[in-house]
Amino acid sequence: MSIAVSAVIRPSRLYLFLCLLFSLDLCITAVLLCHRLVELFNLVQCLAVLIVCVIPVFALLFPVFRSRNIVRIDISGNGQIRLFQTKRTTPPFQVQHCFELDLDAGVIVRLLGDSTLWPHIMSLRLQSESGKIFTVFVFPDSVEKKIYRSLMVALRCVKNHEAQQLSIP
Repeated sequence: MSIAVSAVIRPSRLYLFLCLLFSLDLCITAVLLCHRLVELFNLVQCLAVLIVCVIPVFALLFPVFRSRNIVRIDISGNGQIRLFQTKRTTPPFQVQHCFELDLDAGVIVRLLGDSTLWPHIMSLRLQSESGKIFTVFVFPDSVEKKIYRSLMVALRCVKNHEAQQLSIP
């Protein structure tokens, strides 16, 4: 049985929605906290608390909006993983098919042991030969359902194969 699979991973709307929802929750918490602190502190101190509470919102949202690029993962039959990323100038809505991607040269990567492969989310930590680490989040709405399953099976096979190689003395 071959585990070869190729998947084009688009930015997930679900991931964006969850990050926006969490950011909104942080903002509401900051406002409610400042509302309660107005009785104890002056306005300047409350604004300082508000700013300190809102900084994590920007720290969360900046990388989410900055890294909304399309990624292609190719897994060969022997378990070699090659990662391609689109250039940042290519808008995601213009890419219709895998063949239309304006890809840089692919990078051969290996799946790190701290990658998470759950049925509804995959958090892939991939390391290139030069040591650079890529993090790719794959949600079910990022790829087609059939490809999601194939990618999950292939990545689990790769992860199990690497775990077996590490356990052999």
